[in-house]
Amino acid sequence: MKTQLMVLGCGLFAASAAATDSRTFGMAEAGVATADYLSAPFYNPALVSVVSRRDDVGILVPAITLQVSDSDQFLDDVDDFSDAVDAADNTAAVAVLREVDGKTLNAKVNIGVAVAMPKTIIPTNFFIHNYTDVIGIPNVSSADLAGFDPTNVRSSATILAVNVMDVGMAMAKPVSIGGRSYLVGFAPKFQRVTTYNFTDSLDDFDPQDFDDPQYETEETTFNVDFGVAYVEGPYRMGFAIKNLIPNDYETAATNPAFTELNGRKFTYKIEPRLTTGFGFVSKFYTLGVDVDLMKSKRFASDLFEAETQFASVGMEFDAFRQAQVRAGVKHDLQGNIDTVFTAGLGLSPFGIVNFDLGASYGGKGKYGGSMQLALMF
Repeated sequence: MKTQLMVLGCGLFAASAAATDSRTFGMAEAGVATADYLSAPFYNPALVSVVSRRDDVGILVPAITLQVSDSDQFLDDVDDFSDAVDAADNTAAVAVLREVDGKTLNAKVNIGVAVAMPKTIIPTNFFIHNYTDVIGIPNVSSADLAGFDPTNVRSSATILAVNVMDVGMAMAKPVSIGGRSYLVGFAPKFQRVTTYNFTDSLDDFDPQDFDDPQYETEETTFNVDFGVAYVEGPYRMGFAIKNLIPNDYETAATNPAFTELNGRKFTYKIEPRLTTGFGFVSKFYTLGVDVDLMKSKRFASDLFEAETQFASVGMEFDAFRQAQVRAGVKHDLQGNIDTVFTAGLGLSPFGIVNFDLGASYGGKGKYGGSMQLALMF
């Protein structure tokens, strides 16, 4: 009774490109029409040229977001199993194996850095975006359940992780079409993708070992993002395509010591993500709505059944550009991911130093947090 891998697609963050900056994080990732010029490369490069202040330079140093989903207490079960093996308690060990079978652990970390010059001839934003997606799953052996032998544990656990680093430059310019002015932006970028496929015995499992070089593959490619925005007074519309060039990345083979897994490999997919956004931006409040136009998933294997397609609604109340309060909700239109609620706070004394915090809750054991520091001159 080996755990089926389709559960991997059912974590909190499946196929989701989580918000990079704390402001958008607090607004449930609704940023295609409402992101500011400093965070624009992460959502819609066309917004690099939308400046509501007298800023000549903006610096994001940095923005960090973290989301963890361990509602099944996967790590606690792994520890309990190791304790049962050490105590030679076979009955307890088998009970834990039955308990842990089918559980997952999910975690995602985003880090963003940007330097923007929105008032040059071509408004420009130099950015680095690094995100890591980690999944933990058990591989419960039917042989262990039928007759457990603590000296020959066949069950294992796998850490599957992907790290993607984008280094690029977003540029935007107004373009007149049919008598109306639209903002058009694009962001060419180098994209380094590192995959990890780490498996170890369940009774001696240490997830911190997943980044050993023997378990990783690495490839550097080129990609580009594209965006369009229309601004009419306080009303905004946006459309963005992230990762216009699709690519597949194969992981290393599973540790050959675990013969039951047959040298298993996975293929991580980076595909175009199309999102449209609508916004209302005024002096005191902002309302944003984002909707994914396509379903998506992370891995090519048919075992990963769950597809996601998100709709987000976020709002921000601004007290004279000195302090901000934010809230939002993010819902999977395919019904595979629990609805996530977000909140955020911002302090921006004199409009120069901006410090923001964000938090999210998606149900039991599904939490997230974000913080960032930005300077605008």
